Amino acid sequence: MRSSMPPSRRDGFTLIELLVVISILAILAGLTLAGISRVRAGQYRATTESTVKKLQVALDQQLRTANEEATKESSVYLPAVTAFCDGDKDRAKALLSYFNAKREFPQTFPEAKTPLTLPGFGAYPGLSTFAKIPAGASGLTADQESAVLLYIIVTEKANRGTSSTGDAFASATVTIKSTTNVDYTVLKDGYGTHLAFIRWYGATNPEVQAPPYVNPKDACFDRFDPLGKLRQSPWPVSGTTNRTAAQNALNFPAGSPPIAFDGLNKMLTVISAGPDKVFGTGDDVFGYPLARLGAKGD
Repeated sequence: MRSSMPPSRRDGFTLIELLVVISILAILAGLTLAGISRVRAGQYRATTESTVKKLQVALDQQLRTANEEATKESSVYLPAVTAFCDGDKDRAKALLSYFNAKREFPQTFPEAKTPLTLPGFGAYPGLSTFAKIPAGASGLTADQESAVLLYIIVTEKANRGTSSTGDAFASATVTIKSTTNVDYTVLKDGYGTHLAFIRWYGATNPEVQAPPYVNPKDACFDRFDPLGKLRQSPWPVSGTTNRTAAQNALNFPAGSPPIAFDGLNKMLTVISAGPDKVFGTGDDVFGYPLARLGAKGD
């Protein structure tokens, strides 16, 4: 008589089965993390674009306010600047528009502290709101100085605009520390990086010399000098001397070609360093296309 043996029981999984399960779990975890990363990246990007666009719209309005103030017939500076411009009031108004933009939107600490001067005219004083800016070395990079000044302009209405943007961005701030151990509050993007701005952006950029940023029918694209008075060289009486002195007073940044009274469009734009948090690379986010086109800002 043959005895009946009970079937053997399996007390666990084989090594191969365990490896298969672990591999599946790893794949699922990887897909989940990738999905979370994409969602977060989208949220960071959306927050950045929303913040930059709102700031751009506000600063565009404030720049218009500054230009309107500079070109008023009642401006106390108009007679002296008109004399400097060989008696041409339209040229004087264009020059005052440039001066007002630099005075009310300084990009660097030295700009915020140094009055603009012209021969025979004297000083075009800065704004008292920037009095807190240190006169010496700041211990900050150029983009950090720009960020500090942007925060002051927006939150303290240093440019005397009518926007209440400062209240809307009160919570969108971050603190940066200079090498001199001074803390500065600045506005931040969705990636947590400080937001900066560029005042004379686009003078060598073909994109902003074309629609919708300019009217192709205009003879002069310069929004500060719509009649093209400043680009005339020489000026009728003073020749190139006064024209050069005016450009030097504005301290246009060097470039190739250098920015000058050239009839080209120049604009103020907010800028985010983008996902890599480094300014000047390909993923920077600019405010001007966001505000004007509703498109991506890079």
